[in-house]
Amino acid sequence: MYRDHLYAARCRQQQLSREGSSEAAPPELIRVYARRVARIWGASFGLAGLLAMVFHFLVTMNERALSLYIVGAWLAMGVAYLAVRLLAPTLLRWRLRRAYATSGDIFFDLGRLEDQTPRDFALATAHRYERLGFQLPLVALALLAPLSIHLGVALAFLGLSISGFGTWILTSAALVGHAHLTLALFAVFHVVRVQRELDTGTRVTGASRGLIALLWTVGASAIPGVVLLCVPPLLVALTGLLFVPWAFHWVGAAAQAERATLVDLGLVVESPSASANGSCFRELRSCGLVGEREASAPDQNLTA
Repeated sequence: MYRDHLYAARCRQQQLSREGSSEAAPPELIRVYARRVARIWGASFGLAGLLAMVFHFLVTMNERALSLYIVGAWLAMGVAYLAVRLLAPTLLRWRLRRAYATSGDIFFDLGRLEDQTPRDFALATAHRYERLGFQLPLVALALLAPLSIHLGVALAFLGLSISGFGTWILTSAALVGHAHLTLALFAVFHVVRVQRELDTGTRVTGASRGLIALLWTVGASAIPGVVLLCVPPLLVALTGLLFVPWAFHWVGAAAQAERATLVDLGLVVESPSASANGSCFRELRSCGLVGEREASAPDQNLTA
């Protein structure tokens, strides 16, 4: 029996709340969200360790402790990643409760639920961290991995102490520091291109783009390397081959897998070309230059 509009709105709100609370954050969605947020925090701590190393040297002008910052950055990354990975599910559920807490206005709450369900909110939240969740780890790897590889080789085969490696860090920063930044820049743009490939449905490129980035990095290192008998470019090439193609491939594969998981759960990502075409036809329609039928099917009109 119909009672009044308030009762009907309250029943509809309770129905949507029940549906959303039970299915808003399934385990697969929580795992994707947790991995992305954990990667962001872990990489941030690693980059903070590098900045602390630079600040320490600028203040003390002492290179003996620089190697400890490299080791500490990896430890901080690992601890931060694990901690955030454990806390992220609780954080996502808290954000859902906060976003859909009752305001006292039944029609406002109902409109919010009708406009974006809790499942859509959770999917959008996880998707929002896609780019940063790959860019920061790849940048941290581009800056930390070369010195870390050299540190391992120096300790294992060259007999250097961990405090004595600081001189090599300074030498590397002076000769090929710009090459590290070149690789980091390519890492940022690689993630952007992977996202574009996922949005348009084209094949995701990974390792081959990593090799191209490595070639540019080696070329950048050759600027001082010509003076030093090409030793820096050769060392940069050998070091980069150990991790750059794999890292770029990992980003492409992981981004593709995570995007597929979210799409299976209901994420809708509009193609950039379709979005541009749609907005263009809507503007033409507002000016009276196209009709209703043409504006509602821009893709068909363009292909025709």
